[in-house]
Formats: sequence, C-alpha cells, structure tokens
Amino acid sequence: MKRFVFACFMFVIMAAMSVTGAFAMSDAKAANFVTDEWLKDNLDSVLLLDARGEKAYTAGHIEGALSSPWTAWTDLRGLKQGEPSWNTTKDVADLEKYLTSLGVAGGKQIIVYADPSGLGEDGRVIWELKLAGVDNVK
Repeated sequence: MKRFVFACFMFVIMAAMSVTGAFAMSDAKAANFVTDEWLKDNLDSVLLLDARGEKAYTAGHIEGALSSPWTAWTDLRGLKQGEPSWNTTKDVADLEKYLTSLGVAGGKQIIVYADPSGLGEDGRVIWELKLAGVDNVK
C-alpha cells in the first residue's frame, strides 16, 4: 500500500511539474514570439525583417518586410565556408552601418521571420541583433 500511495504522490508531483512547465514555456514563448494576429494588428508600427535568402524574398514576402538574410549580419569577406573565421559577426562599424541601413533606431519593435522549415535563419538574425545590443526583437 505504501508503494501505491508513493507512486500516486509521485504521479501528482510530475503532473503538477508538467503543468507548471507548460505555463513557463508559454511565458518564454510569449517573450520571444508574436502571433499572426498580433502582427496583423501591429504591422504599421514594427520593423519587419525577412531572414530568408534573397531568392525567397524576391519570390514573395510580407508586405513592408525588408530583406535581411543571416549572411548580411556576418563577415564573409574573402573566406570560404569551413575556413577559420568564416561566418563570424561583422565588426562594430560594419554592423552599425547595416543597422542604420535597415532603419533600426528609436526603440521600434523588430519582428524577424523565416521559413519554419528552414535552418533557423530568423534565430541567427535575432541573435546578431541581441549581440548588437538590440533587445526589442521577436
């Protein structure tokens, strides 16, 4: 009987932890993602970046989005994929020029999107923005 009570107790604890984890995950998701409804309602007040490649952007993108593939955020000068230092973050001066060209200023909310079946290009762009000190990005 003690084992049964202990097993039931453990089940209740595990269930409570999983519900608590689900709420925590929802909070984390809300801190980093927006819904399509939210974007539709706020499209005029955000800076929208399309992190897919130029070919995908040219084929079609959300109206008002700027093309900003992950490669635009990295230093690819004179190096080939796989060589040391290939694909590193741009130096501060180049990064500032690029941010200015995109219109990143004034605390405007930045929304980055990419192909959900892609390689996480949107995550790379968000990471680069955060490295540059831009926190208002989802």
